[in-house]
Amino acid sequence: MTPRAEAGIRHAIWAAVVSGAMNGRMLWWQDGYDQFEQADLCRHYQQAAAPAAAFVRGVDYTGSGPISCVLSAGVKGGVIGHDKVRLGWFRDVRCAPPDWPMPHCPGKP
Repeated sequence: MTPRAEAGIRHAIWAAVVSGAMNGRMLWWQDGYDQFEQADLCRHYQQAAAPAAAFVRGVDYTGSGPISCVLSAGVKGGVIGHDKVRLGWFRDVRCAPPDWPMPHCPGKP
């Protein structure tokens, strides 16, 4: 595990918030491979989803879908929503694996 892996985990969780996906924490990894390799992602990052879960608590995703947005050069992200709510997540493209080098990446030590 790289020292800044938590930044990647957190980005995956927030990206899942705006994608409608339920696998932001790599559940396939946690439920299978992690058990055999003992990487301990389940316990090491057990609180990583707490801020995102608190943020969306009570959000009604019914009728939500992708919403187009114009991204500036060097930015990745997305928006999901409907006529009453829109949720977006964006990050600097330089904040990428394996080191997640940007100082403003979530999970900064």
